[in-house]
Amino acid sequence: AKKVRVGVIGCGSVSHMYLPHLAKCPHAEVVSACDIVPERAKAQAERHKIPNHYPHIDKMLAGAAFDLLVNLTDMQEHERLNKQAVEAGKHVWSEKPLANSLAAGQGLLELAKQ
Repeated sequence: AKKVRVGVIGCGSVSHMYLPHLAKCPHAEVVSACDIVPERAKAQAERHKIPNHYPHIDKMLAGAAFDLLVNLTDMQEHERLNKQAVEAGKHVWSEKPLANSLAAGQGLLELAKQ
């Protein structure tokens, strides 16, 4: 069976809950880690045998191909990063909330449907 290729953005404290499970999931392959603190992305990539790590979402989106963005960043960044990923054709899992307002979340959902 084909595995879902996953890119994780946000390698801080929340990632310590997600990455061990994602790394063991038989249906997922974590292909990249990204964090604005490059050392955190590198450390999590090494710890969980993730082949690629990036310091910025632009580099991540232009790097190794992935299907699903798992957004574990600061909540205030979710809307912007989720929108950028959807516009790049990625599916998004957001560690609450999806966006910073109901209207923005509805707009992001409409964008994803397109």
